[in-house]
Amino acid sequence: MPLPSNAELRETNDALKSKVQELKEAHSKDQDTIAQMMAKIDALTVENAALQQNNSQNEDVQDTLQVQRPVPVSVPNTSSSQPPVSVPNTSSSQPPVKAQKIPLPPMEKFDGQSSSVTEWWITFMSFVTLHQMPEASAITALPFYLTGIAQQWFLHLAPQFKVSLNKVGEAFFKRFKPKEPINKEVLRVNQAPGETVDQYLFRVRRLAADSTMDENLVTFFALEGLLEKLRTIVVPQQPQSLEELREQANIAETAVRHKPMDAPSMNIAAAVQEGIKAAAGTIKETVEATVDDRLGHFGRRTNGPDRTRHRPQRAQANSDSTNVCYRCGGLFAKSWCGLLALLVMVFMVATTDAKIIRSDSVDTLQRLNYGVMFQPTSRLILSQEYWTHTFHLRLPEPIGPTSTQKCQSNSSYCIMLNDIISTVHNIHIQTQGHVNQVIKSVKSLIPSTDFSSNSKSVRAFLPFIGSLSRSLFGTATIEDVQILASHVNALNSQTRNFAKAMQHTEARLSSFMTVVDKKTTNLLKGIELNKMIIENLTVAFNEKLVALEKILTNVSSMMVQQINEAIEIRSNLANFQSAVQKHEKLICTGRVDSKRHALLSGRRRTTPVHDSGQAGAVCTLYIEAQGSLG
Repeated sequence: MPLPSNAELRETNDALKSKVQELKEAHSKDQDTIAQMMAKIDALTVENAALQQNNSQNEDVQDTLQVQRPVPVSVPNTSSSQPPVSVPNTSSSQPPVKAQKIPLPPMEKFDGQSSSVTEWWITFMSFVTLHQMPEASAITALPFYLTGIAQQWFLHLAPQFKVSLNKVGEAFFKRFKPKEPINKEVLRVNQAPGETVDQYLFRVRRLAADSTMDENLVTFFALEGLLEKLRTIVVPQQPQSLEELREQANIAETAVRHKPMDAPSMNIAAAVQEGIKAAAGTIKETVEATVDDRLGHFGRRTNGPDRTRHRPQRAQANSDSTNVCYRCGGLFAKSWCGLLALLVMVFMVATTDAKIIRSDSVDTLQRLNYGVMFQPTSRLILSQEYWTHTFHLRLPEPIGPTSTQKCQSNSSYCIMLNDIISTVHNIHIQTQGHVNQVIKSVKSLIPSTDFSSNSKSVRAFLPFIGSLSRSLFGTATIEDVQILASHVNALNSQTRNFAKAMQHTEARLSSFMTVVDKKTTNLLKGIELNKMIIENLTVAFNEKLVALEKILTNVSSMMVQQINEAIEIRSNLANFQSAVQKHEKLICTGRVDSKRHALLSGRRRTTPVHDSGQAGAVCTLYIEAQGSLG
């Protein structure tokens, strides 16, 4: 590599001088700031001493105060009828009563594991200030408020750290404060079901107390960890601090707690129970009335005139009987009553889950048709009611926080580089949280439907009851079947109308699904574009960072080389000057770089260097050029 010219060396030297001057100015500013801080500390120390002196004087004054109490003195009365009179004596007094101090609450001990380091140290300093302890007394009393690991650490602490509270505090934080600037538990914190907002935020503050995270980041992660029903209310309000989050989350929690969420289900269950009871009562009354009617009808048929047209053999048997009520009295009557009770119970059990359809129409038949059993056979699913629309979306996996490596040097370049890395890391954390929130929202907006069908059809309970009641009572007539057919036809008409309405709405639903499909596609493209942009930014930033490191390395090596060459040149010039001053005539043999000065080998050139001022005395420097043209 060719050596730089003199102009470049001068520019480098000027830049180094300016840099040194800037460092001196910065050092002077730091010294001024330190001096101001020391002055403030001295002023605070003087004020603290004055306050302690005033407090001691006040205590002395309170101790010297005396409370006077009147003492009754018996004075004799000259009249014999009156008893002696007690007169208070103001001259005598009781011993002075010392003022009682207000009892202070005890302080929690620190074990080095469970409590927060920062919060406990702030509490201890407040405790020391409240008791007005001197610094030496506070250091002496500190181990009595420690336990376990913390107490063992203080007992083995070096004596040079126990000279002031500041040094003790520095050693305390260095030993017990977490080394990681970000607590990973804050990133994964979630509110437990049944945990209140105040308890949850107390836990979040406890986790984030010893970290260097900004309050905005802590608020963001605390908001992400809220319960779903609270987060949907609080997120649109965009809280900027933990206090705002606490107020808004408490309001949302109160609103959710007092919202009657379970009332509809309870009302529906109660209505279903009441409906079942009413249906059972109606069925019971209907069955009893129908049975009574049928029993009277059969009695009239049995004891009435002969019906030779329908049943000639049965009419002849009745004519031969001895005027005894057919199916009345005797063992048959008892068995008939038992069978009747069994039928009533069977119908009540079989129709408990049946739906009672009430109608105001006069033509509706309000009675049960014995011999006709209605039972569900299968579910009627129209082809226009259900369809399957599948979307295939490739969503990125949830991104977690990444660790970063920082420069460990104390130079200004490292400080600036660490600031840049911290800023970019915070941007990465915010972007990761936004991406995770978008993924969660997309998953919640696209539901999944489970089409489950019953594998078995519902069977009738005791299916022989219909044929048995039809053979006993014979109530299923052609008119009943026609009424049933009219109802079935009306049901078919309503089904056709419903199918037509579904066909009309099918086009609208298809259009809606098309629009939703387009929006979902656009959303997917936007997410992929954001991901691509983030990856490009990351790659570009890494390339720029690598290039910056190379440039800094080259500049540092060049500066070191130039400084070494300048030092070497200055050393040679100083040696040369000292040699010239010591000797009047100096003959030296030098070697000139062949790449910078091309001289012919073997030639000599004499150059007058110094005139000593004496007559005829001339100091001549002889330089022998050893080399050739480069």
